[in-house]
Amino acid sequence: MDLQDQRYRRYLIHIFVVLVFLAYLASANYIFSHLLTVDGEAEVHNINIPEETGNIRYYIDPIQIRQIEWKGIIAINGWAFIEGVDAYNYSTYILLKADTKEYVFDTSMEMRPDITQHFASLQLDLDKSGFHSNIPLERIQDEMYQIGIIISRNDADSISYTLTNTYIIKKGRYIEMEKR
Repeated sequence: MDLQDQRYRRYLIHIFVVLVFLAYLASANYIFSHLLTVDGEAEVHNINIPEETGNIRYYIDPIQIRQIEWKGIIAINGWAFIEGVDAYNYSTYILLKADTKEYVFDTSMEMRPDITQHFASLQLDLDKSGFHSNIPLERIQDEMYQIGIIISRNDADSISYTLTNTYIIKKGRYIEMEKR
């Protein structure tokens, strides 16, 4: 192999390495924000959102921005229950509704015996009405979102849904919460 062929080979190897690096740079954000998840991260769900039923009582705590490993997270905590129904065998979801886009995220249940005590006159078991959702910042676009709550009763194949009076405004890595 002569000297010119060796230079040509090195040139091709350098071009290949640069192209692989550029491909990594182009896809790194997608890889880290969508393909690699962290423990406790909320997943996006495809749920047909029904007409608003309005039969959900709820409270949403002040929203926080957290860091879990390398991901920025919007932490939404609170409680919600369907009026007249014990809070068990539920799946609770958070809806972020904007003018142009809707996202539905799952939640994790939190025990809230204080809610059962507070609403003792209803004679309902509301201990499992607490929820929290860790929504990755990178999963939603910069926009203003109204927060909705969707509760699916696993034993009755029914879905209750309400829009709250709480909004979040996302601007880059910043979130503002607003009640209206």
